[in-house]
Amino acid sequence: MEEKQKPVHEIRLGRIRAAIWGHNNASGGTEYYTVISRVYKDDEGKWAQSHGYWPEDLPVANKVGEMALIWIWKQKARLATRN
Repeated sequence: MEEKQKPVHEIRLGRIRAAIWGHNNASGGTEYYTVISRVYKDDEGKWAQSHGYWPEDLPVANKVGEMALIWIWKQKARLATRN
């Protein structure tokens, strides 16, 4: 059985989550992209996610996005100081 890939980093504030994924680019560096979602329990009690947001979720989604960007900048700065 294949192991499911996981994000390189995850930020969660309440029910809003940013999953940060890393992708090796052609020049040997890493590019990052982020998926922001709202997590909730479905009618069967299982965790699910949505990319739709209630108005009260939007400030938190904005904050999670900002935190994800800062984390990515720190990773790039860390790599730049190694070179």
